[in-house]
Amino acid sequence: MESTPEKQPVRVTILSRPYTLLATGDPREVEEVAASVDALMLSIAARAPNADTTRIAVLACLHLADRLRGLERDLSRLKERVDRKGAQTGSHPHRETAGPDRPVGHRVGRNALRRSGWKALPKNSQSA
Repeated sequence: MESTPEKQPVRVTILSRPYTLLATGDPREVEEVAASVDALMLSIAARAPNADTTRIAVLACLHLADRLRGLERDLSRLKERVDRKGAQTGSHPHRETAGPDRPVGHRVGRNALRRSGWKALPKNSQSA
């Protein structure tokens, strides 16, 4: 039975308000994300000095959602390009691999395989 990672409190300040967040993993990552959100919200507040905190938060969410959507679109285009390149060369750029940190069926690129020392499964092999 797997135990859930222990959550630790991380104190951050966003838009001059203190928050205590419970997070797993490295607290510095949470602090960096919070600093990024704080900077975004402060820049919105500077451009809309009469906006209340709710409006600033909604505008920040819309900005972040737009950025996420653009990145998802870019990733999709990149995956399509990689797949087309693989089809042109007759090889598949992502082969199913297994490793100490990757379950069977996890897909990684060839360069990552070379760096890790793991080998791709042959195309005709069947994973259980």
